[in-house]
Amino acid sequence: MIQKPYNINIRGLTLDANEQNEIFWNTSGDLQTSFEIDFLNNEDNTNVHSTGIIESYSPSFNLSGGILLNGQEYKIVITIYNSDGDSAKSEPEVFKTSSRPIVSIDNMGTVNSFSYNFTGSYSQNEDIPLRSYIFILYDKDKNLINKSNIKTIAPIEHLFSDLDTDESYFVELQATSNDGLTGTSGLVFFDVFYFRPKMNVNISHKDVEGGGIKLSWYVTQIIGETDSATFIDNEKIDTRNNRPVYFEDGLTIDEDFTLKVWIESPYVSNISEKVDLLTLYGDNGTIHLQYYGDNKFHLWKVVNGVESHWSSEKVVGSKFFVSIQQINKDMNIYSEVIL
Repeated sequence: MIQKPYNINIRGLTLDANEQNEIFWNTSGDLQTSFEIDFLNNEDNTNVHSTGIIESYSPSFNLSGGILLNGQEYKIVITIYNSDGDSAKSEPEVFKTSSRPIVSIDNMGTVNSFSYNFTGSYSQNEDIPLRSYIFILYDKDKNLINKSNIKTIAPIEHLFSDLDTDESYFVELQATSNDGLTGTSGLVFFDVFYFRPKMNVNISHKDVEGGGIKLSWYVTQIIGETDSATFIDNEKIDTRNNRPVYFEDGLTIDEDFTLKVWIESPYVSNISEKVDLLTLYGDNGTIHLQYYGDNKFHLWKVVNGVESHWSSEKVVGSKFFVSIQQINKDMNIYSEVIL
């Protein structure tokens, strides 16, 4: 006796009707010798497409793209036949159709930094919202190097770091709609070229016989890390809205130092609300840089609970160069406007 087909694979799924989709099912009882598949509109049960009877022992069928329409909800009913002409129908199973998302990566040209904030776009023909996306980085041989976490919040962007100059890479954006279909930008090629940043050079000397001096040094490169900050025009790091950058290795404030920074549109603090633009940590205390409504940069140093204060000259503008110096535990601060 022939029994109705079951475990139809597209039950409850969403398909892109423009693509070829394989449909398969399970059978039991007599051997299937032919089958027929009907596709019904789920709202009014009208038959929108029928395969007719197809002679085949295989419990599978390839539905060609373009037969059904996207943005619809359908029922599928499969009828199978044995060699005696007996038949059995499956239970109607509901599935949806939806266009695969259209995904692209914004043109980045040649990347001129060791870090780059990649951005992309998402669209979908039936206006189904974005559910999630992920960026994937490959080397020039298309081997996977790194990938972002699965993200759900716009804008569509991710910062990849540790890009080597004079190297080539590929980047891919995959985005998934609320219907569960994923689109890809494909692998997008790009080159990286930048001048290597100036290094921090530590020099020591030693007198040698005959009135000579032996010099020795080592070089350290200090690179910041961030969990959420992004670049503006891929040139300036955006630390607004509590998106900090950390420099944790190779820097100490327990000895003399000079630190130069360029700051744009700093947060304006006041007596009751002190917002740090920069915080330096040492073994015995901290140093805080703030900007006030008096148009001065203020430096606060706290060591063993004792607070000291310095301020710059008045500077009015939106772009600033600020230099901080520590000499014999005393501090200097200098600032000027960048036009």
